[in-house]
Amino acid sequence: MGRLFCAFFGLLIPIVVNAYDVNVQGIYYNLYQDTKEAEVTSGDEKYAGQLQIPSSFVYYGTRYHVTSIGEKAFYDCNELIGITIPNGVIKIGGLAFNWCTSLTAITLPESVETIEWFAFAYCSSLVIAALPTNINTIEY
Repeated sequence: MGRLFCAFFGLLIPIVVNAYDVNVQGIYYNLYQDTKEAEVTSGDEKYAGQLQIPSSFVYYGTRYHVTSIGEKAFYDCNELIGITIPNGVIKIGGLAFNWCTSLTAITLPESVETIEWFAFAYCSSLVIAALPTNINTIEY
């Protein structure tokens, strides 16, 4: 019985579940109903190419404003080349762009106040990055 349990549990370990609320035009978001805010997150498909995040979008008649890039949102998206983050985003989550080895350009708006731990770690091709003057916190 113990071996059967271990074998069954061992099969479950590699399963990765992406949790997101909505996919709007190829971008995955978690929605916060009370504040009408949205956080960019990871999803079923990895992001690739040039990406421009909108400052807001309408979903079922409600306008949501994009205010953060979530933890691991673009983690290991090694086909992502460039990204424009809109004004209004105030936080870049931990490990958000970790291992985006093809990322060469990122545009951060002046609204960004916090860049969490290892947000851009191992972005070996990143050569264009201007930091906003409003940043209060840059972790690791």
